[in-house]
Amino acid sequence: MKEKVLEKQTKKIVFLVLLFILGMLIGGLLSNNKHFNMWPFSRNKAVRIPDNTLSKVDSETKTHDLLFVTEESLEFNVEANKIIIYMEHYEKDKLIETKELATLSADTVSKDNLYGVVQWGIADWDLKEDNLKVGLMVNENTVTSNYTIISKETSAAASSGMSYEEETITLDQPILIGFWGFGEDSAGSLEFEKNGFNKEELRTNKESFALFFKAID
Repeated sequence: MKEKVLEKQTKKIVFLVLLFILGMLIGGLLSNNKHFNMWPFSRNKAVRIPDNTLSKVDSETKTHDLLFVTEESLEFNVEANKIIIYMEHYEKDKLIETKELATLSADTVSKDNLYGVVQWGIADWDLKEDNLKVGLMVNENTVTSNYTIISKETSAAASSGMSYEEETITLDQPILIGFWGFGEDSAGSLEFEKNGFNKEELRTNKESFALFFKAID
């Protein structure tokens, strides 16, 4: 009799342990899917991209083609009022131009979840003039723009995209998504901190062009 009771208790314990493990696995899977906006309730969001994140996507996983020539494709989710893409042009460490290339706002008056795609690519590459194409899609609304990168320097050029695979989006703080440096010892990639570029590093280039993404509160 005692053996049967013990056997029942053992089976019950095993069942509860298995049920606990199954619950942990399901909970972990749901939590992971929620984090990456991959579950059925994540409507109006970029799939596989966490909230408040700008992330690189490759040609196999990108969801849209906004341009004929794409060198960098990024997707994002963020609660904001507006997304702006703009270019800064430097001579040495002096900022000589800031130009807005694309902007799209939330459909509502109040702050909303904005999701979408940023892409850029270079057409007609040569030593004197580069035709930069920029595409921005926010909540299914799309805008494209051109910017001609003209440098006085023809000796050398270097370029790069976003430094990391993903960046955390902080409202009203720019994220560097493209950089072009010109000069004999040109640097094609510089660190952009909260307070801007390091001026000493900027001076290594005779000219620099920096492309930024910014989410506006």
